[in-house]
Amino acid sequence: MDPNDNDSALLQQLKSIAPVRVDGYEGGTLVRWDDISPDLIALILEVAPKIEPFRSGSARYVLPLEWVLAVEDAWRLVAARMRLRSLELAVVGPSKSDLEHAPILFGWVPIRSEYGTQAHLVGKVDSHPAPIGPMIRTSPLCGLDREFRWARTVSRWYWLRGQSTPEDFHRKWGRKADGIGAMAIEVWEAQAICAADQISEGVREE
Repeated sequence: MDPNDNDSALLQQLKSIAPVRVDGYEGGTLVRWDDISPDLIALILEVAPKIEPFRSGSARYVLPLEWVLAVEDAWRLVAARMRLRSLELAVVGPSKSDLEHAPILFGWVPIRSEYGTQAHLVGKVDSHPAPIGPMIRTSPLCGLDREFRWARTVSRWYWLRGQSTPEDFHRKWGRKADGIGAMAIEVWEAQAICAADQISEGVREE
């Protein structure tokens, strides 16, 4: 189990909850508080302690706007602690068991995020626990092995196999890879971005 799995599950829960129509409520839709898991309620109350569920009929609800504002704060909190945890893990490096359960990324290319502040990897993935792929863009990169054996992203560890070039990547994936050439960066640039993040967060010395 990855140290970020519980937080990843919280983010998935946050994505899945949407307002529902409530008969007899003049506003039309509400977020059903009683459908939210205890772990997620604890998170919401951590960032929005003044949120006030109210009863309508036989269930408790919160207003959609109140929910959306709480979710934004909760998402930022969880994403930040996942990133910090992964930066710390990347400095230490993976254990043997970490990589035994890691998905494999083939023909990978490092790219810069749209805003230029983070790096990602794109490539063909195998054995990913989520139903995605085959071509993926990873979550933000937190560490990249000097010998290119592994990478740590915000979400998980990856085995790395066969670095590619933007040209080869585009030949393989066609239109799916449009824009990769413009976003591609050198490996050393991706490593430098990770190192700068690690230093700025205080998990690594300069």
